[in-house]
Amino acid sequence: MIIIHSTPTLSSTSPEAFTLHEKSWIGEKVQNRIEYMPVEALFLLERRKAKIESTKSLSHTQLITKLKKQDKHILTTYATYQDLRTKGYIVKSALKFGGDFRVYEKGTTPETTHAKWIVHTFQSTQKTDWHNIAAKLRVTHATKKAFLIALTDRDNSVSYYEMNWQRT
Repeated sequence: MIIIHSTPTLSSTSPEAFTLHEKSWIGEKVQNRIEYMPVEALFLLERRKAKIESTKSLSHTQLITKLKKQDKHILTTYATYQDLRTKGYIVKSALKFGGDFRVYEKGTTPETTHAKWIVHTFQSTQKTDWHNIAAKLRVTHATKKAFLIALTDRDNSVSYYEMNWQRT
């Protein structure tokens, strides 16, 4: 069982955390610990692979409540993360690319290749403007990755739409 401490970041120093990182690429190795994105911690907690501790142990519901205060879209991004991980993809943060996640083709790892997709998550009822999409698409194209929109519906089912930059 991985013990994830929630202060100041979601991280663990347990040997199990390092083993899981080497096997499944969950978390990021930072010095002598593994740091987790909030969606990774939720994923591990939900699968009973980890326990979250702050001053006391946090349940799945308590962790979601805490994370919603930091990110009101956490359930939308989590639905996408969970869907992709369950399908066997390696999913990492794409913050530096202006996206939610970067996703690696099956059979590849961050150690051996670059991510194929930059994923942008949206609730199916969420409004956005095309200027925002176009800007994100240009960044994705410039980094030689495919732009993937993940739309989550009310039942937390996720649909994916790939977009490409076309020069005219």
